[in-house]
Amino acid sequence: MTSSDGRTTPTRRPSIAARRVGYVIGALVSVALLYLVNVWPGWQAVPFLTEDTRQVLGVVNLSFVFGLVTNVLYVAHDARAFGEVVSTGIALVVLIRVWLVFPFEFAAGPVDWALLEHRNSG
Repeated sequence: MTSSDGRTTPTRRPSIAARRVGYVIGALVSVALLYLVNVWPGWQAVPFLTEDTRQVLGVVNLSFVFGLVTNVLYVAHDARAFGEVVSTGIALVVLIRVWLVFPFEFAAGPVDWALLEHRNSG
């Protein structure tokens, strides 16, 4: 952050209590995502996901579970460096796996993807 006289002022870090609330919220979001994807309504309810989604569910669930575990650990001990490095690695694996499998089908549905693709290519 820069002050009016051009000097850089340090950014104030949120309190430990505020960070812990954030970690609890992050853990709850991970639980909610695990439930929504795997139980109800399930990934099959998403119209643009194909059966190939089964090939990426393992790494996606790993990502959610790791997020849950790390956020619970951060509540107890506010040291995130290692968790962030591993989390970034898992996110990269998920990204590559989803890219390679590409379990999406955008041809059918309310959005005319072919029209958008045609306009962007020309």
